[in-house]
Amino acid sequence: MLNRCKLLVPTFSSLFLVSCSGSWNPLASSSPSPSPSPILEASAVSTPSPTPSPSTPSNIFELGLEKASKAAYSAKNAEMKEDWELTANRWQQAIEMMESLPIDHPNFTEAQANIPEYKRNLLVAQNRSQRTVSGAGYLQVDAPRKVDSVNKVASASAKGFLEGYMNSIVNQGRTGHDFWCSKSKGSRVSFFSPRSWDLLDSHTSGTGQAAAFTVQLDSSNKGGSQITTNWAVVIEREQRNAKSKIPPGNWCVSMILEK
Repeated sequence: MLNRCKLLVPTFSSLFLVSCSGSWNPLASSSPSPSPSPILEASAVSTPSPTPSPSTPSNIFELGLEKASKAAYSAKNAEMKEDWELTANRWQQAIEMMESLPIDHPNFTEAQANIPEYKRNLLVAQNRSQRTVSGAGYLQVDAPRKVDSVNKVASASAKGFLEGYMNSIVNQGRTGHDFWCSKSKGSRVSFFSPRSWDLLDSHTSGTGQAAAFTVQLDSSNKGGSQITTNWAVVIEREQRNAKSKIPPGNWCVSMILEK
């Protein structure tokens, strides 16, 4: 009778056992091979996806202008307390959007010029909302206008004020602190050995109550090394003393930031 044979799984290197029915093999009773450990596939291990960090939308400047336009429209048609509250809320949102622009944003300078005007409109709307308004009593504001961020020319009086300020610190060796707004005295900026300056860009707000400039200034750092830096200079109107030596126009420096 033919024996049925089968090939056993190898348990040792280079060794094969043949077990045939009807014959005894002393090695056939050896301990069974241990089951191989399960192999974990790398793809089976799930790694939690990182939560994306919030970022400023690329169109935040346009959204701010749109919100300000809605605020101006609602202000011109406001009659009741709720109307003024809506208007104030819109101005507040527009301000926050303008303030959120990073300094390297192409519309940063223009946004800085809009902020003082928006804040004044917000204050008016908040004051109106604190009392019941019946009939007419509209806040007359100009709808914000989007302007060319490179070619917009500031008003002559604003430019004259900027020139007076820069010449005082570059050509006259003064600190220029008397050019600053009274509310901004705690954040005044001084420059080390300024030598020359150049106006790169300028913007004015829709109502002409604020302006912002990009100025390139050649000066020195604290170590005495010569440097060339671009600065954002924001000015706005403020009532000044009649005897003030500041150029006419009621302008004052409200903020200076390195770009």
